[in-house]
Parts: sequence; C-alpha cells; structure tokens
Amino acid sequence: MDDFLRGNIRFGSLSLYRELEDDTRRDNLEGISHVSHDGLDHHGAMPGTWVYVLCCSVSLDAICKSGFGSYIVQIRNPRALAEELTKKLVLRPEMFYEGVEGVLVKYSKGHKATAMPTPFDLIRLSYSQKPHRFLGDEEFRFVVIRKTIGIRAPEKHLTFALGATLCYSEPARCQHGQAAACMIGDK
Repeated sequence: MDDFLRGNIRFGSLSLYRELEDDTRRDNLEGISHVSHDGLDHHGAMPGTWVYVLCCSVSLDAICKSGFGSYIVQIRNPRALAEELTKKLVLRPEMFYEGVEGVLVKYSKGHKATAMPTPFDLIRLSYSQKPHRFLGDEEFRFVVIRKTIGIRAPEKHLTFALGATLCYSEPARCQHGQAAACMIGDK
C-alpha cells in the first residue's frame, strides 16, 4: 500500500490472473470475450497484444466483502491517475496502443446479446468482461495494451514509477479488517 501511495504502480497481465488466482476467483477465459447472439457464440481477443490491468472496485463494500487482501487505497481522482500513467507510458521504449483506459467491468460473459456484437465490441469486452459470478466485485480496471510484435514473452507485470506521492489517493479500511488493492471514488 505504501509503495502505491508513493506512486509506484504495478499492473498485472491478464494471463497472470488466469494462471495465479485461486479456483473461486479464476476466470479461465480472462482476456477472451464471449457473447451469444441468435444462437451463435461470438468470441474476441486482441492477438499481437499483451493486456495489463490494475483491478479496482467502485464500492468500498464490494472490496471489503471480496477478501482480496489486507490493504485498500482509495483513488479519489481516477482520471488524474490515468493521465499521469499515460504520460509515463509514452516515455517507455515499448510500444503501446493509446494510453491508459479506464473501464467498468461488464458481468456478461456468455450472456445473450440483443444486437450482433461488432468486432470492436468483442475486442473491448476481451479485457472488460467477466462471468456473472463476479458481479459483487463491482470492478473497475485501468487497462494498458502493449504491442507484442517481435517480443517472445512479455513480462507478467508492468510497473510505473510516477516519482511523486499520489495526492489524490489515501489509505482506506474496511470495518471488519478485510481489504484489497484499490478502490475508485468517494463511496
């Protein structure tokens, strides 16, 4: 937590979360979207990329119930954090798509869609969609997409050293002692 508050931020690759989380938390299809429409299953992914996420929650209650760990950092201004991270991103030697994106997770993996999903929809869902059983997490993600052209095995983590204390972040606590990596907003 102290490291995060000092501006040292670590994103994890989606493949890391597929492999390391316990059975109750694992989404074996993390990084692959899945929507059904008119009896057909549609899947999407981002070939030639490595997706990194910083997982948060929009609700202190949700993060306290999830039992992720022993610390919470409340981010009062997620846009400011995304902008700072994006400034650091463009200085890196690796190639990335755009900057840091913030997405609310959709708990619709495998659900029926009323409209045919576009390729863009399927790609975006590949990093912002989870099964309904995770609905209680109320997850928000900061997302960075790295191009992997010419890279054999990208790193499992992407770290940022912002070089300053995050003035818009502060420690937070659950009443019963449970906590997690971070949360978004003032709830």
